Amino acid sequence: MKRITILFAVVAVALLFLCTASSRRQPFDYNGTWVVGTADGARFGGELYFYVKLKQDGDRLSGSYYSISPKNARRDVSSSNTVSGYADKKYAVVEFNSSEWGGGGVAELSPVDKNTISWHIVSEKKVPNADFGHWAPNRAKLTRK
Repeated sequence: MKRITILFAVVAVALLFLCTASSRRQPFDYNGTWVVGTADGARFGGELYFYVKLKQDGDRLSGSYYSISPKNARRDVSSSNTVSGYADKKYAVVEFNSSEWGGGGVAELSPVDKNTISWHIVSEKKVPNADFGHWAPNRAKLTRK
Protein backbone atom coordinates (compact mmCIF):
# COMPACT_ATOMS: atom_id res chain seq x y z
CA MET A 1 0.00 0.00 0.00
CA LYS A 2 2.86 2.34 0.85
CA ARG A 3 4.45 1.74 -2.60
CA ILE A 4 1.16 2.61 -4.33
CA THR A 5 0.89 5.84 -2.34
CA ILE A 6 4.47 6.81 -3.21
CA LEU A 7 3.93 5.92 -6.88
CA PHE A 8 0.73 7.96 -6.94
CA ALA A 9 2.54 10.94 -5.37
CA VAL A 10 5.38 10.73 -7.91
CA VAL A 11 2.91 10.59 -10.82
CA ALA A 12 0.91 13.52 -9.40
CA VAL A 13 4.05 15.65 -8.98
CA ALA A 14 5.18 14.79 -12.53
CA LEU A 15 1.78 15.76 -13.96
CA LEU A 16 1.77 19.00 -12.00
CA PHE A 17 5.26 19.82 -13.29
CA LEU A 18 4.25 19.12 -16.91
CA CYS A 19 1.10 21.25 -16.64
CA THR A 20 3.00 24.15 -15.06
CA ALA A 21 5.80 23.99 -17.63
CA SER A 22 3.40 23.99 -20.59
CA SER A 23 1.42 26.94 -19.21
CA ARG A 24 4.65 29.00 -19.16
CA ARG A 25 5.50 28.17 -22.78
CA GLN A 26 6.97 31.15 -24.58
CA PRO A 27 5.18 32.69 -27.56
CA PHE A 28 6.30 31.73 -31.07
CA ASP A 29 9.48 33.55 -32.11
CA TYR A 30 8.37 36.22 -34.62
CA ASN A 31 11.76 37.97 -34.79
CA GLY A 32 13.14 38.44 -38.28
CA THR A 33 12.21 39.33 -41.82
CA TRP A 34 9.25 37.40 -43.24
CA VAL A 35 8.99 37.36 -47.04
CA VAL A 36 6.85 36.17 -49.94
CA GLY A 37 8.10 36.55 -53.52
CA THR A 38 10.99 38.64 -54.82
CA ALA A 39 11.28 42.23 -56.00
CA ASP A 40 12.43 41.05 -59.45
CA GLY A 41 9.58 38.55 -59.56
CA ALA A 42 7.07 41.33 -58.93
CA ARG A 43 8.68 43.54 -61.56
CA PHE A 44 9.11 40.93 -64.29
CA GLY A 45 7.27 37.74 -63.36
CA GLY A 46 4.02 39.16 -62.13
CA GLU A 47 4.28 37.84 -58.56
CA LEU A 48 3.55 39.59 -55.29
CA TYR A 49 6.52 40.81 -53.22
CA PHE A 50 5.80 41.47 -49.58
CA TYR A 51 7.85 41.43 -46.42
CA VAL A 52 7.35 42.22 -42.77
CA LYS A 53 10.31 42.94 -40.47
CA LEU A 54 9.41 42.12 -36.88
CA LYS A 55 11.15 42.65 -33.56
CA GLN A 56 9.71 40.80 -30.58
CA ASP A 57 10.12 41.87 -26.97
CA GLY A 58 8.24 39.38 -24.80
CA ASP A 59 4.71 39.44 -26.17
CA ARG A 60 5.07 42.85 -27.91
CA LEU A 61 5.82 43.13 -31.63
CA SER A 62 7.06 46.11 -33.62
CA GLY A 63 8.46 46.59 -37.07
CA SER A 64 7.79 47.64 -40.64
CA TYR A 65 6.46 46.28 -43.91
CA TYR A 66 7.06 46.73 -47.63
CA SER A 67 4.78 45.61 -50.45
CA ILE A 68 4.79 45.55 -54.25
CA SER A 69 1.73 44.18 -56.03
CA PRO A 70 2.15 41.84 -59.02
CA LYS A 71 3.86 43.29 -62.10
CA ASN A 72 4.99 46.24 -59.97
CA ALA A 73 1.50 47.77 -60.44
CA ARG A 74 1.13 49.16 -56.88
CA ARG A 75 3.86 49.99 -54.41
CA ASP A 76 3.66 50.54 -50.66
CA VAL A 77 7.36 50.87 -49.95
CA SER A 78 7.87 53.74 -47.53
CA SER A 79 10.51 53.03 -44.90
CA SER A 80 8.12 54.50 -42.32
CA ASN A 81 5.31 51.93 -42.84
CA THR A 82 4.79 50.52 -39.34
CA VAL A 83 3.67 47.27 -37.75
CA SER A 84 2.92 46.85 -34.03
CA GLY A 85 0.99 44.35 -31.95
CA TYR A 86 1.23 41.42 -29.60
CA ALA A 87 2.02 37.73 -29.72
CA ASP A 88 0.05 35.06 -27.91
CA LYS A 89 1.09 31.43 -27.55
CA LYS A 90 -0.66 30.40 -30.77
CA TYR A 91 -0.89 33.52 -32.94
CA ALA A 92 -0.14 37.25 -33.17
CA VAL A 93 -2.26 40.28 -33.99
CA VAL A 94 -0.63 43.32 -35.55
CA GLU A 95 -1.81 46.71 -36.68
CA PHE A 96 -0.08 47.94 -39.83
CA ASN A 97 -0.08 51.52 -41.12
CA SER A 98 0.93 52.80 -44.52
CA SER A 99 2.60 56.19 -44.20
CA GLU A 100 2.61 56.37 -48.00
CA TRP A 101 -1.12 55.79 -48.64
CA GLY A 102 -2.64 56.69 -45.26
CA GLY A 103 -4.46 53.42 -44.69
CA GLY A 104 -3.69 50.19 -42.93
CA GLY A 105 -5.46 47.57 -40.94
CA VAL A 106 -5.18 44.64 -38.58
CA ALA A 107 -3.63 41.31 -39.55
CA GLU A 108 -3.45 37.99 -37.77
CA LEU A 109 -0.19 36.04 -37.96
CA SER A 110 -0.35 32.28 -37.43
CA PRO A 111 2.72 30.04 -37.24
CA VAL A 112 2.75 27.26 -39.84
CA ASP A 113 6.13 25.91 -38.79
CA LYS A 114 9.35 27.29 -37.27
CA ASN A 115 10.16 29.39 -40.36
CA THR A 116 6.74 30.00 -41.94
CA ILE A 117 3.82 32.16 -40.87
CA SER A 118 0.45 32.91 -42.39
CA TRP A 119 -0.57 36.60 -42.80
CA HIS A 120 -4.30 37.33 -42.93
CA ILE A 121 -5.85 40.82 -42.87
CA VAL A 122 -8.90 40.75 -40.59
CA SER A 123 -9.88 44.43 -40.82
CA GLU A 124 -8.84 47.45 -42.84
CA LYS A 125 -8.62 51.14 -42.06
CA LYS A 126 -10.46 52.98 -44.81
CA VAL A 127 -9.17 56.17 -46.38
CA PRO A 128 -11.82 58.80 -47.16
CA ASN A 129 -12.58 59.30 -50.87
CA ALA A 130 -10.20 56.58 -52.01
CA ASP A 131 -10.39 52.93 -52.99
CA PHE A 132 -6.99 52.19 -51.49
CA GLY A 133 -5.03 52.84 -48.33
CA HIS A 134 -2.31 50.20 -48.43
CA TRP A 135 -1.11 47.50 -50.80
CA ALA A 136 -0.42 44.71 -48.31
CA PRO A 137 -1.87 41.37 -49.45
CA ASN A 138 -5.06 40.08 -47.83
CA ARG A 139 -3.50 36.64 -47.38
CA ALA A 140 0.06 35.42 -47.75
CA LYS A 141 2.33 32.65 -46.53
CA LEU A 142 5.62 34.24 -45.38
CA THR A 143 9.00 32.57 -44.92
CA ARG A 144 11.64 33.74 -42.45
CA LYS A 145 14.81 35.04 -44.16
